[in-house]
Amino acid sequence: MKRSIILIAIFLASCNYVIYTPPERLKTIVNYKHIDSNNFENTWQTLVNNLLANFFQIDHLDKNSGFIQITLSTNDYAEYIEAGTIKEPTFDENDEISDVTKYISRYANPDLTMRVNVILQNENNRLKLTVNAKYIYTVTTRNEYQFIKPTANFTTNSFDYIITLRGTKVIIQPTHKLEQDILEIVK
Repeated sequence: MKRSIILIAIFLASCNYVIYTPPERLKTIVNYKHIDSNNFENTWQTLVNNLLANFFQIDHLDKNSGFIQITLSTNDYAEYIEAGTIKEPTFDENDEISDVTKYISRYANPDLTMRVNVILQNENNRLKLTVNAKYIYTVTTRNEYQFIKPTANFTTNSFDYIITLRGTKVIIQPTHKLEQDILEIVK
């Protein structure tokens, strides 16, 4: 009898699990485009004005080299990163499936900072616009929930992960919306 109670207790304790499904494999994107204009002045001005209008913080601007460094910090990160889904059993026998970023928000305060290098250059009588981003996704815990690896650093064509207390390795990767939005500023 005592052994049965111990086995039941172990079984019930093991029911506190989550099933993690990672996001689809990261797709490498083309992070540049050629612009059919060779008017650097007009293209540069359009680019700078639109970046400012979209609330980017311009950290560095060098017109001679065509280099712009911008930063965007947001708590509305679901547009910019993806992390898969979590399936968590509930007491009413209905499994709850949710986006990992929303799941993490229940237990912590996540923050996403994106640092972006934008380069506008003349290339073969056309302009070339290149966008490279570095993402820093940091999870600050609240209450008792802790993360073993709370920060993910990744770039336009890479990914990283965080590790939860339960040992789940959560892949964090870009959606490429940021890069595509910047590339679309200049037609």
